[in-house]
Amino acid sequence: ASMPFSGRLVSSFGCQRLLLTVSSVLAVLLMLLCDTAQLPVCAVLLLLFGVCSGILDVSINIFALHLENLLARRLMSGMHGMWSLGTFAGAGGFSLFLQTGFTVYEAILCMVLLVLFLTTFYSRYVGADIGRQRSSSGGGSRLSLPKGVVVWLGVAACIAFQAEST
Repeated sequence: ASMPFSGRLVSSFGCQRLLLTVSSVLAVLLMLLCDTAQLPVCAVLLLLFGVCSGILDVSINIFALHLENLLARRLMSGMHGMWSLGTFAGAGGFSLFLQTGFTVYEAILCMVLLVLFLTTFYSRYVGADIGRQRSSSGGGSRLSLPKGVVVWLGVAACIAFQAEST
């Protein structure tokens, strides 16, 4: 639900600020999720976690698109591959913490601290103005509706996801 509005956030604040803020919020939400036992609180935290994850995805993709344009090379598939590799490395690191005797809470704390450190350290390589709108000309539409083959691809994806969930 947050993805249509994520582009507007990136254009207002830039990729660097969103990456730092949303990564930090995700880390705090992960710690709170680990510590909650009430279903309504867990539901709200999971909703916020999903919103922040969507914002992070969009801002990283905008940054990758900027790099592609800057370097005049196709990089998006490599970026998505590195995202997957990082996910596998995170899961492996978490499993390693658990196998060495850490409690779940301690393992999550270690992973959260690692994510915060890496995000803070490497965010300086993301330009502060990347993604930010430079002009305030209101000529274009804020939300565009899909047309043509994109609509049919969306319908096919919806059917595939429905079949996958059964």
